[in-house]
Amino acid sequence: MLSGSKISLATFEREHAQKTLTWLNDTELCKFLGRTEPISQAEQEIWFELLKGKKSETLFFAIETTDTKEHAGNVWLHGIDTKNAKAEVRIVLDPKHSGKGLGVEALSLIKQYGFEWLNLHKLTGYVLSFNLPAQKAFEKAGYICEAVLTEERWSNGRYVDLHVFSSIRGR
Repeated sequence: MLSGSKISLATFEREHAQKTLTWLNDTELCKFLGRTEPISQAEQEIWFELLKGKKSETLFFAIETTDTKEHAGNVWLHGIDTKNAKAEVRIVLDPKHSGKGLGVEALSLIKQYGFEWLNLHKLTGYVLSFNLPAQKAFEKAGYICEAVLTEERWSNGRYVDLHVFSSIRGR
């Protein structure tokens, strides 16, 4: 669908769901996602079926490397609000692909898709305060930190701040 120099955004298919389940059950990665409970194969299957029915409010893409077509992560627009022309950006990367610029490119491509194809006005992403790689990726992709919500989420046994990143079309 959309391609950059390092990655392309592909339609999320069943084969992507299995690798995603592995990431979502990785205890280290879950700390960055704010997840605490493991997900079963049955729960993942139900989620995948529900995802197919939410095309108007959630657009989910697999991040694939351009050279090997390896599934390196997912990026999606959640809570698409056509009345107010906005959506939330979410991303998860396979830890072995972290630090290679794939997240920055995925965030840039999803922004391009949201603004040019969906005619959205604003995209917003939420990042836990200790997830510095994600904060840097959003910034490098042209999002700005417009707020810090103090002690907004419970994570790793304590309340942590939540950074709100946004990008507005034309700015």
